[in-house]
Amino acid sequence: MFKARKIRRAAAHLTAKFPEITTEEATDRARRMVSQYPRTSAAMIGDYLVHGERVGRVLDGLVRPWLPEGLR
Repeated sequence: MFKARKIRRAAAHLTAKFPEITTEEATDRARRMVSQYPRTSAAMIGDYLVHGERVGRVLDGLVRPWLPEGLR
């Protein structure tokens, strides 16, 4: 019960910051994080998910312009 609540709260944190991410995808990401770090709070997992998404978007913006068109 508490694990499911933690997953839902972390997924809600991610979808609140990035509404274009579907609830299913956010729940899947949160489920993986909870399984890796079971004693971490829902807020901390949500913050990790948001930070990871931001870093991923920055890296996509930095890396993609230099890739040849066929490799993107």
